[in-house]
Amino acid sequence: MSDAWEPSCSLEALEARAELLTEIRSFFRDRQVLEVQTALIAEHTVTDLHIDSLALTGGSFLQTSPEYQLKRLLAAGAPSLYQLAPVFRAGEQGRLHNPEFTLLEWYRLGFDDEALRVEVAALVDQVLGPAPYQTISYAELLQGTGATPDRSGSETDPDALDLAFAEATAALRGRWFITRYPAAQAALARLC
Repeated sequence: MSDAWEPSCSLEALEARAELLTEIRSFFRDRQVLEVQTALIAEHTVTDLHIDSLALTGGSFLQTSPEYQLKRLLAAGAPSLYQLAPVFRAGEQGRLHNPEFTLLEWYRLGFDDEALRVEVAALVDQVLGPAPYQTISYAELLQGTGATPDRSGSETDPDALDLAFAEATAALRGRWFITRYPAAQAALARLC
């Protein structure tokens, strides 16, 4: 007799997840950041060539991120906001990847990259406990890997650049901020 109907996670894991979500919501509530819920299905998908969307019959897509919809809300006058929601990616399967996962995305009006780094650190510290952070630039991280992006972040072999970046970040221990990404890595973001 098969037990295939049983859930794949334990009750303890579900309780820990619920506590984590409560902690995140409390963090943003205390900072007067509005929680929103945008559509999971949309007529259009992302413009990022490296992210594959799951297409539905009828020509719509499961969303890979709430980014577009959150930015539309901001453009329409919404205050600082966040969303905790399931997102979907085609071709994402492995030890660290799933085609469906929960994503936290937020936008703060009037925050520059430094103010946002401080807030990210505060959120991580609240959830995981305090620890020191280090900062490294994208170029410094890739030194010695053999990957040599140009100023735009392009390389003759973009897969080699992605692999070098993945290996370099996997080797980091502790809490890190990686800064000064090249323009090619800055989809829908303001450049410095």
